[in-house]
Amino acid sequence: MTSKLDYRNSVLKTYSDVYTPAALAALEVLAPFNRDRRELMARRIARRLARQNGRRRIAFLDSQALIPRTHIRVQDARGGKQQAVGARQATQKQQGGKQSGTTKQTSKQKAGAR
Repeated sequence: MTSKLDYRNSVLKTYSDVYTPAALAALEVLAPFNRDRRELMARRIARRLARQNGRRRIAFLDSQALIPRTHIRVQDARGGKQQAVGARQATQKQQGGKQSGTTKQTSKQKAGAR
């Protein structure tokens, strides 16, 4: 098998308990994402440098904008809406697609209702 990754000198022998065949296989699968990560970081560093050189403050995304590389609106993320949808879908999947009509209140929620 040809590796997409290069390892420093004797790292595989020295850390054979960490670099198991399963771990190496997982790293090979994840390797293509490193290019994307590096490109994103290079763009981020360039934006930060330009902002620093221009003496500009950090600007926040407009609440109606989409978060880059997602389908999530900034306002929804700030309100935790996407998390609730994901949790609801996970719960429904665990319950075999059935919706539960009852919910348990946490002690914090009960205290707030008083």
